Amino acid sequence: NIACFQGTNITSFEFDEGVVEIPTRIFDGCKSLKSITIPDSVITIGSGAFSQCTGLTDITIPDSVTSIVGSAFYGCTGLTSIIIPKNVATMGFSSSSAFAGCTNLATVIFANDMVKIPDYACKGYTTLTNIIIPDSVTTIGTEAFNNCTKLPNVFIPENVTSIGNRAFRNCTSLTSITIPNSVTSIGNSAFEKCTGLTSVTIPDSVTSISNSAFYNCTNLSEIKLYNPNTVIYNNANTLPQNTIIYGYKGSTAETYAKNFNRTFIPIGYNITVPEIEERDLENDTTTPIDINLPEVEPKEFTTNPIPVNISLPDILNRDLINDDLPVFVTNIPGIINRSLDNNQSPNARVNSPSIVIRTLSPSGETISIEIPNPVDRELEHNSQPKIVIKN
Repeated sequence: NIACFQGTNITSFEFDEGVVEIPTRIFDGCKSLKSITIPDSVITIGSGAFSQCTGLTDITIPDSVTSIVGSAFYGCTGLTSIIIPKNVATMGFSSSSAFAGCTNLATVIFANDMVKIPDYACKGYTTLTNIIIPDSVTTIGTEAFNNCTKLPNVFIPENVTSIGNRAFRNCTSLTSITIPNSVTSIGNSAFEKCTGLTSVTIPDSVTSISNSAFYNCTNLSEIKLYNPNTVIYNNANTLPQNTIIYGYKGSTAETYAKNFNRTFIPIGYNITVPEIEERDLENDTTTPIDINLPEVEPKEFTTNPIPVNISLPDILNRDLINDDLPVFVTNIPGIINRSLDNNQSPNARVNSPSIVIRTLSPSGETISIEIPNPVDRELEHNSQPKIVIKN
């Protein structure tokens, strides 16, 4: 009889070593049960195994456990915190998570070395106020924290690459979220109805934002997207109606804003220079590299300064005959003699094997160049700059 202790007044129980599964409903309704010992041979804790064991205030789940079936600890109102061991891969199902109905459960700690937060791990834990996710985690599973309405903040570790479908849906108390620069995908409805969010920054590591990712985030006033090529699901529900979208000119963020009548504010331009073939240089000469920036219209920008990111390929990998042979980068049009808001011109950052940074002064229109490696600078007032990079 798998429910042999169901409803009895048993106060403690110790399973024998070698037991691999705790049967379904074995202690269902054992309100007097205060102590349970689970051996490290157990792999599965069955559905409803400890359901309504209201006297349980603490339980240790061994590392051997890989599955905690839905409703396993349903209604264990004496539990205030729980540690989920590293090998747990499943924690319930969509209709019922493992600790559903534990109305005093405030803290869930996921053990070190866990790689994925299981699907439905904390779904519907409306009293949860604190979660600890270890640095080892790379994936936050489907509906992992769906409807955790009292969860005020979440720290997502730097190794996380994927935020699953509905992972934080309806976390209405969530006021801020930091998405690390390791995340590449944000799932369907991942932050839907997170009405406490006011600002979100999407790092340049993110390559896809799925349908309804931020749908009904009614207080989200701004969202910043730093990858100009992020695939944003082509649906009006993906980003909220009244949210201001910040992104690069010519980016997918700008396209989305135009398609769905959103306010778009440019944060700069993103330009990639074509690859330059490796070659032998002779006779103290090189071929100039032309970088044609888009024209910057007067008062086009509402914030200052505005960066222009230029991604240079490896132009210094050369078989040089003479150590003094330079590589020239010339022709940067359209960023001089501009009258932008607050009389400022945009910054331009050139990212190359030798980092190049160009900045324009607020009013003098003089360009200065700073490069960590040895550099010659040839700058003239009201003229196009020449950047000379020496090996």
